[in-house]
Amino acid sequence: MEPLPRPLPYTARREGYLHAMRQFGLEPMLMHSDMTERGGRAVMEAFLASGATLPTAILAHLS
Repeated sequence: MEPLPRPLPYTARREGYLHAMRQFGLEPMLMHSDMTERGGRAVMEAFLASGATLPTAILAHLS
């Protein structure tokens, strides 16, 4: 697998998300994968299996 570029292309989007969530008193939730479809699926399956409260929205970003 090819290494990810630095700085990562989604850094500004992630920071904007974190800022907005905190500004409105909400707890941000980030889950990380290897930036592949397979990695995203594995993270989502682990999240669903955890029994955590489901969020109202999910944003998956693939660069």
